[in-house]
Amino acid sequence: MFRKLFAAAVASLMVFATAPAFASAKSDAVAAVKLALKYANAGDDAKFGAMMLPGGIVIDEFAPFRWSDGLPGWAVAYAAYNTQNGVTQPKTTVVKVKRVLIEGDRAYVSVGVIYSYKEQGKPRKETGIDLFVLAKTAEGWRILSFAWFSKAGVDTGPNADAAAQAVRDELDGFNTGKTDMSKLAWEGVIDEFPAYSFAGVADWGAGFAKEGQTDTHLALGTPDHLSVNGDAAYVAFPALITGKVKGKPIHEKGHFAFVVVKTAEGWKSKSWAWTLD
Repeated sequence: MFRKLFAAAVASLMVFATAPAFASAKSDAVAAVKLALKYANAGDDAKFGAMMLPGGIVIDEFAPFRWSDGLPGWAVAYAAYNTQNGVTQPKTTVVKVKRVLIEGDRAYVSVGVIYSYKEQGKPRKETGIDLFVLAKTAEGWRILSFAWFSKAGVDTGPNADAAAQAVRDELDGFNTGKTDMSKLAWEGVIDEFPAYSFAGVADWGAGFAKEGQTDTHLALGTPDHLSVNGDAAYVAFPALITGKVKGKPIHEKGHFAFVVVKTAEGWKSKSWAWTLD
């Protein structure tokens, strides 16, 4: 009996010792995101750049919508886009920390934000979700991948309709088991299970299998944002995911952001990100 009580006491101490450390890791990851946004809002490119890591994936609402060279490449394109479109005084304000997941040296941080700026001198404001994947380095948490879930408007027309329908058809095939995963053209995925940022479909598929999800069903709502530019499109959907994780039922509301490209065979998804509400 004494040994059992001693073992229980040790286990309890381990839980209490681990919990603060885990909470600290979460708060440190969120602090890193807020610090990076602080530097970005102040226009301090050097310090903002120091918070970035190469090699991740970025999904955003302006063409070409995805960057496979990670945040450094996106930052150059973002600056050029702002100059071209007369965007000044960009500022991102975090209004709510929605989700923080930690696994080893990786973190998944989702925050509700207000993005304000001036376009040709006129004040603009957008609400949405910023999703970050961070990696732990010797200097602390640094941002590896990023996705923006916009609600800024929906383009119309044949290409817009075709891009959105291509995503629906792809997910319908996933729901019914008819999609051949090996033939998907995904090049960059951000999802809620480790390692959170994935290079492609094989990488993501291995993580999905390890997560133990079964009977998964994805239902998309009406797009919150749809933007088409040439042969590429960005589509953000509200969504519901049901199924089981290791036998336990799940019912998750959240948002997808897809980058879709036009090929000889039609529109195909190239990259995507998922965040929970």
